Amino acid sequence: MTSTLSRTVKAATILLCAAFLPAVLALPPIPWTHTNNVSVQGDTVTKTSGCAGCYDAFAQAAQRVGGLGYAEFTVENPAPLLLAGLAYTFTPGDATSMDFGIRIQQGVAEIRENGIYRTDIAAQPGAVFRISISRGVVSYSKDGVVFYSHTASKGALSFDALFADVNASISDVTISNGL
Repeated sequence: MTSTLSRTVKAATILLCAAFLPAVLALPPIPWTHTNNVSVQGDTVTKTSGCAGCYDAFAQAAQRVGGLGYAEFTVENPAPLLLAGLAYTFTPGDATSMDFGIRIQQGVAEIRENGIYRTDIAAQPGAVFRISISRGVVSYSKDGVVFYSHTASKGALSFDALFADVNASISDVTISNGL
């Protein structure tokens, strides 16, 4: 009887854990300190107004990334123009203020550091991009595979997004200190 009771308790514990684990692991939405011409719905930021083709829509996250951390986001539609990344001193509307950015347009993701083109990779709908900082190196990955790395100076960075086209958006934004 003890063996049956023990198995029943273990099974009930597993069921309870399986039922509640997703809710426990769910992260709260990213708090945004500055936004303009965008809507924020949960963890999705979308340009809703402003001039077509202008970086007049933006969002800046409250949380900063230190010398060991990352920012990650998903792009559901890789056609509209947007730039998302990390900046020491972000200036709304100024793409060159993005120290470590990923510029997305027409299915191509370009690495842009202070506006300077470094490399590019194809961007499919649902692609997950990550910009990581570790031991003075910034690494860019798509869907978990690093495709470019470069030396990074030290200091805290904000995660920022500039949107040029209406309906350009990022979702599933995650910011972490510590890899």
